[in-house]
Amino acid sequence: MRKKNIIEYKTILLEKSNSIDDFHRIFPCTVCSIQDLYDVTSLKNNINIDLAADLIYNLKRIKIFLSTDDNIKTLFVNIFASLEFFGLKVDLYDLNADFCLEKNDSVIILSADIEDEIYKNFLKNCIEKEVNVVNILPEKINMMENKCGLNLFYLSCKQFDEFLCIEILLRCLYLGVLTKIYTQN
Repeated sequence: MRKKNIIEYKTILLEKSNSIDDFHRIFPCTVCSIQDLYDVTSLKNNINIDLAADLIYNLKRIKIFLSTDDNIKTLFVNIFASLEFFGLKVDLYDLNADFCLEKNDSVIILSADIEDEIYKNFLKNCIEKEVNVVNILPEKINMMENKCGLNLFYLSCKQFDEFLCIEILLRCLYLGVLTKIYTQN
């Protein structure tokens, strides 16, 4: 199929299904462009990417807590490092380490296991301290404990590894923050 036909096919499927989950099942991911991946990530997250970018931009500081491998940590460092040139402060922490949260802090959390007690205790601490939370999750799930933040969902395509799916989501968020910076100046 030509690229144009794929995009038209994608639009027709979305109009018919009205469900991003249906779209993921039938979209031919093996022949999509990078732009398609960005578009699908944005569709999966609705306005949450924009809301998260707005939160980061307005507070000028974000704390990122990770409980994943070193490659993911390196990815976060590489993507968010250039935001410091624009006056935004980004701090990286290990979710397992000691940390100090203050009222109205803003945090991004990426945990390898959302059923982990450390993760659940961290969210509980966020609720108690009235912390702004952006959760990065693999798929939409019902989390009663997560009443304190925005959820961002990365693609869950079998054709791509988790690293690539997280990178696409982070780049969408990064572009959202850059858009705020350039439109406000």
